[in-house]
Amino acid sequence: MRRMLFIVSPDRPDLYDGLRKTMDREPNVEVIYERRQSPPRKRPGPVPGPERRRTPDRRDSERQRIGADVQAFGWAVVRIEA
Repeated sequence: MRRMLFIVSPDRPDLYDGLRKTMDREPNVEVIYERRQSPPRKRPGPVPGPERRRTPDRRDSERQRIGADVQAFGWAVVRIEA
């Protein structure tokens, strides 16, 4: 079953209310406010040992895309495969 999650900027309560009203009867859709207040923290100093990942983490790029969409448009949508 596929679910959809709309993430709305806390600066856009009008958009949040509109999406909630529009998507209210959709069983697999959820509308939430973005809760992140600042960019993710990074470890101070060098990371001990060699980097074990061969490719960048897919989740990191997805989080960056979502954050950029929320900042640019006021909202982002995430499709969740269950």
